[in-house]
Amino acid sequence: MIKMMKDLNEVKKFIVESKYLCLGVCDTEGNAWTCPLTYVADGKLNIYFHSALDSTHIEAIRENPYVSFSIYDSASPLGEVDGIQGKAIVGQLDAEDVGFVHDMFFKKHIPDDAIRKMYAPPAAAFLSDAFPQKRFFKMQILEAYKKDLELPMVFRRQKIELDDLIN
Repeated sequence: MIKMMKDLNEVKKFIVESKYLCLGVCDTEGNAWTCPLTYVADGKLNIYFHSALDSTHIEAIRENPYVSFSIYDSASPLGEVDGIQGKAIVGQLDAEDVGFVHDMFFKKHIPDDAIRKMYAPPAAAFLSDAFPQKRFFKMQILEAYKKDLELPMVFRRQKIELDDLIN
């Protein structure tokens, strides 16, 4: 369970410490799709995830890289649910950054070294042409919103100033 985020430090901590997000995409024909993803965020709040190149959401991103997302704790009681929603742009990660992001991602999601060595695919798997082709993607937040705590029992959002959040 998370507590309500009252300041930008709590918002940043929430984004960095959370593990899952819901990604919304829409292709050029207007076909919408959402999917849950595991992710990792760096200190500048770039969000990284991996997916197969033939997945529905990646095919849509190739057509339209602008996405929406939400990060929240689905186990929180109704009155205590908090989270982040926003808009972002997604692109495939450059090959030279795969090793760093791979390490950051799998250390977060499989913190035990021995278990990670057994189950995490090597970084080279995210550059391979073997089926299924998996790649890491970088999502840069363009707009973000959180619950407006000034309006109790009204679930409205307030815009987060990204420059203040990232710096």
